[in-house]
Formats: sequence, structure tokens, C-alpha cells
Amino acid sequence: MNPKSIEALVIDDHLGELSPEASELLQNYLATHPEDLLLANKVLNTIKIAQQALNTSSAPLPVAPPRRTIPTWVAKAAAVILLTALGAGAGFIAGRSQSPPPVVASAPQKWRTDSPWARYRITTDPTHGKLSLVRIDSTDTQP
Repeated sequence: MNPKSIEALVIDDHLGELSPEASELLQNYLATHPEDLLLANKVLNTIKIAQQALNTSSAPLPVAPPRRTIPTWVAKAAAVILLTALGAGAGFIAGRSQSPPPVVASAPQKWRTDSPWARYRITTDPTHGKLSLVRIDSTDTQP
């Protein structure tokens, strides 16, 4: 039998993984093959040494604290907010650094006398305190 198979079967038998029939067949095989019995005894000794080493260790293993993870949607939302704030700040600074456009005073408008349309304005009636619509003559220069 293959040495790897014998090692695997002996380990499974020691841990109780084999059925009673398979365990009995393994014991019968080892009884008839002394070279494989020697290999099986080496495997069992290795298992006993490993168990002793694990049982004598009295120092507790360090336990890492649980990690807090941030959901991906929170990270994406934070990135969007950050980029929006940076863009708004850059736009604000760029807007403040520009000089304002020059103010050009416009000349007072004169009424066109050749227009066929009549002009009106809303004024308050001093006698009644109501608003009234008044027609502007073409000779009047006030809007």
C-alpha cells in the first residue's frame, strides 16, 4: 500500500473518522505487513507529540480586536461630497479673483416720437389712493 494512504488511514482511524469495518480492515492489514506497521507507529507517535505540545501550552493566544469596516456606499458618498466641496471652493476662489466688469453708464433714453404705439405708466391717484394707468404723451420725456 502507498505510504501516503497508510498515513491518511492511520490519522483518520485515530480521530475516529473510519467506520468500524474499515478500522478492522486497517488493523488486519497492519498485522500482516510489519513495514507498514512501523510507519503507522511513527505516525501515531507524531500525533501524540503534537497533542502533548498543544496541551502543555498555557499561554493564551493573542486575539485581535474585531475590525470595524465602513460600508462602501458611505465611502462613495463621502468622496462625492468631498469632490463637490472642492469644486465649489475652487469656483468661488476663481470668481473672487477676477475683476468686476466695468460699469458703463447708459445715456438716458429718449422717447421715440415716431412710434405708432402709445406709452402708459402706472401712478397713484392722490384723491382716492388707488393706482391708475396714465397715457404718456410723446412730448413727455419721463418714462
